[in-house]
Amino acid sequence: MHSLEQSPMFEGAEGVKNLALSSKAVREDLYFETGRMIAVCLVHGGPAPGFFSPTFFSCLATGPETAKPVIEDVADFELLEKLKKISDSTCLQNLQESTEACVDYLINAGCFRPITRFEEKDILVQDILMFQVVNRVRGPLERFD
Repeated sequence: MHSLEQSPMFEGAEGVKNLALSSKAVREDLYFETGRMIAVCLVHGGPAPGFFSPTFFSCLATGPETAKPVIEDVADFELLEKLKKISDSTCLQNLQESTEACVDYLINAGCFRPITRFEEKDILVQDILMFQVVNRVRGPLERFD
């Protein structure tokens, strides 16, 4: 399990890993093989993968639609810093400036929209988290199950 935890198919802090997006793993269908390997290990009483984050475990147990990712699930340091700035914004102007710093990412994630009210901050943060942690890896997640 330790070598699996260290593989490029997982990202995040030690002991709280989420699924990562690896083109090589997609191409070679390693997500499917990994899911199968873990299932066989569990069925035969082997070691459980104790390194899944609560978010990833929730995706596996109840489906990705019910996942509630948190900022700590974001492994990309640069994105994490930008997301913290958005989350820590204290006024509308501050929020707008924070979103301008990552407009390309927001467009690619499908989260770009004009921010006209400060109250939109929390839903924007949740949309970004859902994209980065869950929806971006939806294909590999479906092969993993």
